[in-house]
Amino acid sequence: MATVEDRMKKIIANLFEVQESDVTPIMAWEDLEALAPGHISDGAEDGLMAREAILAVEEEFEIEIPEEEESKITGVQAAIAYVNARTL
Repeated sequence: MATVEDRMKKIIANLFEVQESDVTPIMAWEDLEALAPGHISDGAEDGLMAREAILAVEEEFEIEIPEEEESKITGVQAAIAYVNARTL
């Protein structure tokens, strides 16, 4: 059975269109956005990919993350910790 970290890496890699091997727990959503193909840092989409990541995590792990908690989940490790705290 895949671990939370393995599942997280897979969904995040798919979302940001990067290799799973490029996804590490220490990465923030912004780090992953910068790796995404065609990424242009113009400020117009700040937070959009982070929001999509939160939605993907909710769907994959069948949990609901309250809006007030979303801002605390700033990257891969924070998402893993959040899921582990609510599913284990």
